[in-house]
Amino acid sequence: MPFEALDTDRSNSVRADEFVRGLTSLLGFTGAPALLLDVFSSVVDADGDGAVSYSELDAWIRGRAV
Repeated sequence: MPFEALDTDRSNSVRADEFVRGLTSLLGFTGAPALLLDVFSSVVDADGDGAVSYSELDAWIRGRAV
């Protein structure tokens, strides 16, 4: 999934709401949004700034450290 598909406001970062919306609508995730928010904050957002950069998302998708 391209980073640009998640970054709907074109801010060059993906916020939690964009992450949840993207995984739900683009990938068809049907689980609890709270689960995605937990993944976002505890795993994907490596630096804890509340937004995911391209490198953070790429590392998560590829299973690598940032």
